[in-house]
Amino acid sequence: MSEQNRLYRKNLSSHGLIYLGGEELEISVRNLSISGLLAELDENVVVSDIEEMFKSLKVSPIIDLYLPEMRLAGEAEIVRADLVKGHIYMGLEFINVSYDVDDFLHKRDAYRKSLT
Repeated sequence: MSEQNRLYRKNLSSHGLIYLGGEELEISVRNLSISGLLAELDENVVVSDIEEMFKSLKVSPIIDLYLPEMRLAGEAEIVRADLVKGHIYMGLEFINVSYDVDDFLHKRDAYRKSLT
């Protein structure tokens, strides 16, 4: 794909949550486009290296996503994961996203659903 055909990405510094491996994990959003985002996994004890990330993804590459600052919630697929200078970066592609999720049904835990 040529650089001209690549979707526009907006650099961003925002925080959010994903539900991966049965745990809620904090992420930092690095850039965002209409089709997905690049996220850095914040320090945690559940997924501390790339091998543990891939073990979690064997069950399902689909994760639940919540970005409170942008009021976005939904599902995304992890299409790639890289280890750069000791930090885990994930490329997420949106599958189903809802905007303006401030009503009671979408607060905190309601965005999660059971995935097989």
